[in-house]
Amino acid sequence: MVTRRKFIKNFLIFGALPAVPLLSLNAKAQMDENKKKYDQMSDQQKQLLKNRWEKYKALSSEEKQKFQLAYKKFNSLDVKKQKNILRHAKTWSQYSPEQKSQIRQNIIKIKKMSPEMQMRLRSRIRTWQGLSPAQKQNLRRNIIKRRIRR
Repeated sequence: MVTRRKFIKNFLIFGALPAVPLLSLNAKAQMDENKKKYDQMSDQQKQLLKNRWEKYKALSSEEKQKFQLAYKKFNSLDVKKQKNILRHAKTWSQYSPEQKSQIRQNIIKIKKMSPEMQMRLRSRIRTWQGLSPAQKQNLRRNIIKRRIRR
């Protein structure tokens, strides 16, 4: 398959237009590096990348532009923040559609809360995250017992 870039490059090389450098040396070096990385990928990784490329090509120009801006912003972050985002993305990808829907609904509810209620909720979440697994299990049991008594 001939990509637009290959077509233009070939067009310039074979003479219909005045030859001008199509790529800067940095861009060429980056392309070479990307090719090396691609060649080192497993077949499964290559298939995943191909599937994502097909999805990307199907996006509207506005959606592509939005994606490219997010990509540039991601690349400008420090490595620690990038790793955190990737960890969250991996976790998100493991959720079922029902879980994702429930999370989206919860986010909408939280955004409708007053700032004071949001702060209290954040405080409770931090407290929960600080508990040991045994403490969390005991708390769950107590909550279930209280609900049964009602």
